[in-house]
Amino acid sequence: MLEVENRIESIAAGFRAAQVLLTANRLGIFECIEKKIRTVDALAEELQADSRGIRILLDALCALEILQKTKNGYCNTDLARRHLVAGAPEPKNSILLHNAGLYERWGKLYDVVRSGKPSAREVMSPDLSGDEVRFAQAMENAALPVARIAVERLPLPGARSLLDIGGGPGVYACEFAARNPRMRVTIMDNEKTVAYARERIQAFEVRDRIDYRIGDALTDDLGGPYDCIFLSNVIHSYSPAENLLLVSRCAGSLSSGGCVVLKDFFLDSDRTAPAWTTLFAINMLVHTASGDCYTEDEARGWLTQAGLDPQPQIIVDPFSRMVVGAKAAG
Repeated sequence: MLEVENRIESIAAGFRAAQVLLTANRLGIFECIEKKIRTVDALAEELQADSRGIRILLDALCALEILQKTKNGYCNTDLARRHLVAGAPEPKNSILLHNAGLYERWGKLYDVVRSGKPSAREVMSPDLSGDEVRFAQAMENAALPVARIAVERLPLPGARSLLDIGGGPGVYACEFAARNPRMRVTIMDNEKTVAYARERIQAFEVRDRIDYRIGDALTDDLGGPYDCIFLSNVIHSYSPAENLLLVSRCAGSLSSGGCVVLKDFFLDSDRTAPAWTTLFAINMLVHTASGDCYTEDEARGWLTQAGLDPQPQIIVDPFSRMVVGAKAAG
């Protein structure tokens, strides 16, 4: 019985550690500490914050093993340096800012479940509301650890053209172009996101083989034909009917023998696992008018109805998989 009670308490109190991390990132604490601003008073002055509040927050970060406390103040752990400071090899600052905004909208989950409508953006603090560029930066953080794995595990022999729908900052586009030297990749997204991707990609050698297309994949011309159309974490933003339309439009823009790839967070057949994905479905409930997480069978159904032949799943990581639909050659 005690184990059950502890589990309930652990779930109910999960917001505490989350908010400590999100608040510290939002304040810029890790970057200040990396710049040798390490005492409570110095940090409070630099951040224009309350000394008591800073002290209690810093000690909690130490307990969470994100900071270390020394006789000279506080310092970042290797974990913080790897993810939370400028120039970090695996940055997470932008995705944490994104999550801080989501946190405020999640606070209205009760109202969302009652009404069936997403939480209003107005409940977010103005500095967290962001725009398309901030969202693209957050998705860049999220994509960097998995993009290379996904591209390496997706065989595309002979493919010369690929459309990356909702390609955001272009992380996947760059990986596809780098791995397939004869391939041209087109990123399709909204105007501000495409502008951000174009600027970011100028630093990469593959920039001359990446094109850009501004538009909405549900309504605007996709161009093509393409040997592959790739959708990473796109279908969870839409309803089943919208996804069938989207997949059908993609199928119509494929070349002979091409494929549509749906990479996403898929639920098991009874929709109660994996736990991480069930919680991400809640995120879509809070954040979108019709988004959800889906099963592989649902994705395969859309591919089949679009005239494509579903292939065996490709596992990317513990959270995401790829479902591929192939168009007949000839």
